[in-house]
Amino acid sequence: MLRTDSLRSLAVGQGWGLVLGLAWGLGAGVQAGLGIGIGMMIGCFFAYYRVLFYLIESFLVLFRLDLCHNPYLWDWAVVLPIWRARRRLTDQAAKDPETGAAFIMFLLENRPLQRRLAAELLHPVLAGLWAQRPLDHLALTSPPTVQDQPRFSPSDTWLRSLADLRAQLETALHETQISFRRVAFADFAARLDAFRAQTLLESQDWARHYLAALDRWRSEAVKELTRIEDQARLVEPIAPNVYRPGSPLRPGQDADLFLGREDLRRELSREVLTARELPLLLIQGQRRVGKTSLLNFLPTLLGAGFRVVFQDMQGAAVTSVPAWLKDLRRRVAETLQLKPEDWDPPDDWVAAWAELEPWLTAAAEGAHCRLILAFDEYETLHRYLAQDPDQGRRLLGAIRSFSQHQTQVCLLFAGATPFSELRHPDWSEFFVQALRLRVDYLGREDSLRLITEPVPSLRYPLEVPERLFDLTRGHPALLQILCKHLVDIANRDGRRAMTMADLDEALVRGVDRESPAMERFWNEFCVVPGCRACVEDVLAGRPPANRAALTRLAEHGYIIEADGRWRLRVPLFEDWLRRYREGFDGMSSGV
Repeated sequence: MLRTDSLRSLAVGQGWGLVLGLAWGLGAGVQAGLGIGIGMMIGCFFAYYRVLFYLIESFLVLFRLDLCHNPYLWDWAVVLPIWRARRRLTDQAAKDPETGAAFIMFLLENRPLQRRLAAELLHPVLAGLWAQRPLDHLALTSPPTVQDQPRFSPSDTWLRSLADLRAQLETALHETQISFRRVAFADFAARLDAFRAQTLLESQDWARHYLAALDRWRSEAVKELTRIEDQARLVEPIAPNVYRPGSPLRPGQDADLFLGREDLRRELSREVLTARELPLLLIQGQRRVGKTSLLNFLPTLLGAGFRVVFQDMQGAAVTSVPAWLKDLRRRVAETLQLKPEDWDPPDDWVAAWAELEPWLTAAAEGAHCRLILAFDEYETLHRYLAQDPDQGRRLLGAIRSFSQHQTQVCLLFAGATPFSELRHPDWSEFFVQALRLRVDYLGREDSLRLITEPVPSLRYPLEVPERLFDLTRGHPALLQILCKHLVDIANRDGRRAMTMADLDEALVRGVDRESPAMERFWNEFCVVPGCRACVEDVLAGRPPANRAALTRLAEHGYIIEADGRWRLRVPLFEDWLRRYREGFDGMSSGV
């Protein structure tokens, strides 16, 4: 605004100078009048642009100009560009980003005429931080922007590529298994090359500042990848260990591990792809049997006509019902590559959902696709609804109505608990027609494939895979844990032929007090009153006294009836309980 007013004053001054000069010319002659008018215009120009000060400042910068000593610090009205000032300041901002950031804040707060300079300096400051911290995923932040300087704003494509690059680097850095770390880091290096190519397509008014930093990152990435490959050859001389115990499987590198589930895949595809009205879905199964892995593979199963928005309800962003809806809208916008919008949902849950409904359907229609909203660990949402059951009931009713009266958005809940077990509010009351898909253990054939196919260089005698299946009954997490230890043993000993003794060692290494599948069963599932006492009866060979607990254990697939008596379905669960259960508080109380 200040610059616009100054230009307006300049124009007025020039106009008056010309008018006065012409008026003077009526008495003193036209030539003299024009001379005076032109002189007044030149004087006004020199006054507005403060040419005398500009000459002094331009002279001074020949001796010293840096982020702490420059005309912009002592003169609030610098209008003309100072010779070489921008180039020297941007170069110094890249070398000293901390001082550069402080200088930018000073300009934005105190120098309204220098907002363009501030907007330009933001990029060398960030590029300087990148150059100082190669391969640090926390450094890969998006550049801030100056609102009235769109010339220096990156494109949405560049920002999305940057976010993907950071996420891939974070994945690679946190990967503890060397074979997966190598694959993840190679993927990061490829994405880094693609990101640099994208940077070359952006406006070079700002993008040029990042090229040197990206080149340094590329050099460090090559060194790190070489180091990882050398380490992998030492750690895994026989075979790469591709098993992922404890981590959800993902398309691409984990495709060889995503075995079985054919009936489940066909049913899910049939219900979603062929239904005239999208169903409301519940994917339910024990913890650590592959529900999240199935969600990760949904885009591959359903094809291009569907876009899957995955939301972990245990994530840090979901702290309340309004926070859940806010995070959901953000994730949908990211998935569909929509322009980000700041939305603050009202505290009233139904009102917030009413605002989100039309936006969801409009977003799906605009993207010419059907949306699958997949809520993993959905029981977390129930805990928030239970804080205000009346609001929770009204919200579930609104969600049911939305699901029944549109064909663009499919709601998919995934968790270990069926709707019938959630009370106050009662989910089964609202979702009677929900399609429930059970995720269970792998069958015998798929279990044997999981043991032998992902690492074909190892040789197993027939009795080893068979015993593995008998001990785990196809529990995916237990199979992966034991297979991982078998591959580790093969690499340690430098041999490909596995033995029953190797399996015994893998059992000792892989099944201990902290075994997640068993520990979660005992300390999460069995905390319901009467459940532990029922398990005690089963272990002792007694008829269980608590029929409700017995029914629940059988419904969730933890126990089975054979030869007229109940027993734990997975022998390793029974062995673990006999070995470790005495150490847990509350066992003897029959809670």
